[in-house]
Amino acid sequence: MAEGRFRCPKTIEEEELCVERAVPKSTRYKNKWAVGIFEDWQRGRSVKPPILEVGGVFKEYELHIVQPLTQPITEMDALTLNYWLSKFVQEVAKSSKDPYSPKTLYQIVCGIRRFVVEKNPAIEFNPLDSGYYASLFW
Repeated sequence: MAEGRFRCPKTIEEEELCVERAVPKSTRYKNKWAVGIFEDWQRGRSVKPPILEVGGVFKEYELHIVQPLTQPITEMDALTLNYWLSKFVQEVAKSSKDPYSPKTLYQIVCGIRRFVVEKNPAIEFNPLDSGYYASLFW
């Protein structure tokens, strides 16, 4: 029992609720929106295995360990996510087929990153560290 200025210990359920409430609703919405766009692209993309394209950016990429696009985003490793996100950022568009602005692309990638790290905290994944992505946004 708590005495003085300290409160009673929280249950596991109370701790989980505190963590969930710490993330603003708008952020949770944006994360879900960003991942939804990625998953729509993922389902609709015809080429699912990673391929080395002549003249492509991934000249020295270890494609033999990149998972196919059929892998759920929550189960992709960092190498796989980086590979597929680079393709996604180049191919994603609004439902009207117009391109997203660089700011919106950045927000989408940030939402995907937050979602993935929340679902898999052990993953070392930060697509925003790469200069390659910066060139796509700006």
